[in-house]
Amino acid sequence: MGNLPPTKGSRLGKDLAIGSPGYVQYLLENYLGERRGHMSLLFDYTIIHYGPVYIWRLFTDSTEHKMWRSRFVQLMLCEPALLEAVFAAASRSMGVTAQPSSDVLLDSLEHYNKALTLLRGRISEPSAAYNDAIFWSIIALLINDQERDDWRSYGVNLRGIRQIIELRGGPESLRSLRDRSYSMYSWAESCYAKHIDPSDPNSPVEPEVSSEAPEFEVHPEKALSSLRQYSPAFFRIAKQLPLACPTICALEMTLRWFGTHPISNGSEFPRDQTRVRASLAKTWHMLLRKSASREMERLVSLGLFALLIGLAPLSMAERYPHVLTRYTLELDGMIVTAAFEDCALWTGLVLASMPLNVGLVPKSRWMILQHVISQMAVKRDWEEIRDIAGQFYMTEALESQWQECWELAASKFS
Repeated sequence: MGNLPPTKGSRLGKDLAIGSPGYVQYLLENYLGERRGHMSLLFDYTIIHYGPVYIWRLFTDSTEHKMWRSRFVQLMLCEPALLEAVFAAASRSMGVTAQPSSDVLLDSLEHYNKALTLLRGRISEPSAAYNDAIFWSIIALLINDQERDDWRSYGVNLRGIRQIIELRGGPESLRSLRDRSYSMYSWAESCYAKHIDPSDPNSPVEPEVSSEAPEFEVHPEKALSSLRQYSPAFFRIAKQLPLACPTICALEMTLRWFGTHPISNGSEFPRDQTRVRASLAKTWHMLLRKSASREMERLVSLGLFALLIGLAPLSMAERYPHVLTRYTLELDGMIVTAAFEDCALWTGLVLASMPLNVGLVPKSRWMILQHVISQMAVKRDWEEIRDIAGQFYMTEALESQWQECWELAASKFS
């Protein structure tokens, strides 16, 4: 962790921890010596990096976003089970992006098992059903189970969530109240219903899609011409390689749509645009399946597909379990040539910043960005990377997320 990039808020984790007697007491009673120092580093990493990139992004309204961030941190500091469950997930991420340690899996499992032990004592309490900290502790354990591909444990923990949901009035009651816990319960059930081993080539991992060519509003030549105004980088790639006509048309249509509905912090697309977004995601999924022999087509399709399903609301990711992992792992060993480097960089940033519910394990989440950094002829700072990413597609909201990811990856893989 000594090589984490400096952050102007680097005291945030320490200040929060020191200001929480419950957290300090728990730390003193349960961790000694070097392990206490490890917990301090892990807390900093969670508050400064893991939280902003992955946890605080889960919801949509900007006011709620800020309130929920504060509430979640408060719950972590007051509820050791949630603290340990989040640390289990953050520890796995830190092992990939920040701390070179052969013990990272053992560290993660230690936190996971402590969370389980703490929850066993709390779940039987009469107030457990309405204790948000306990609910989110189990959700954090489910995220750990998903990333470890441990579906047996996932099923056991899911039963705990189901019990809580029933005690809160059942799924339909929460749905009618637009309760936040309902959206996470739906995600948990969907993941379990569709779980499958992404490493098994014989697994029917993807939902059925039409084999028919997508219909586009504009002719490929006109699409290529108008693509220049939306993305100079994609225009150059489309013209020089060249890209297939369906890919060019899909690029123009998607970037035109993003131009009228830009991604921003704490917002989701209007409900009347849900169908458009779903149609675009379906188109890119189909193009992704057809691009197996062309690495540049795969990179472009992977990046745009990921960007679409990773937007709020996050329910669209449920339709494509493990798709990103499957196609990302197929690019393992890719040689990042000069012609591919910028596009691979952009796609790598998109994947690294994906929300937690898209089924990306840590290896596939960071793999492309790692390839790009390890094969760069000249080390680049964030200002250069930002300029490159902006030539493809980037908003202010994405910039802040991608900077976090880039600085973590650069400190680890350079």
